[in-house]
Amino acid sequence: MKKGLLVGVIALQLLIALTQDGWPRSVAELSAFLLVLLVAWEVQRSPVIRSSGSAAKPETKSI
Repeated sequence: MKKGLLVGVIALQLLIALTQDGWPRSVAELSAFLLVLLVAWEVQRSPVIRSSGSAAKPETKSI
């Protein structure tokens, strides 16, 4: 959810950058770049969960 929201905000910032001139365009480009860095950092930080195709069995102790 968080990554999707960031991608949506990046798209909005790029749309603003394409339609504006002057300092609003520069601010939109800068914020889009910083958001791309944030998304890259989030992707790198989050662990990759790989499924082996079978359901994980909870560990139980035998008595």
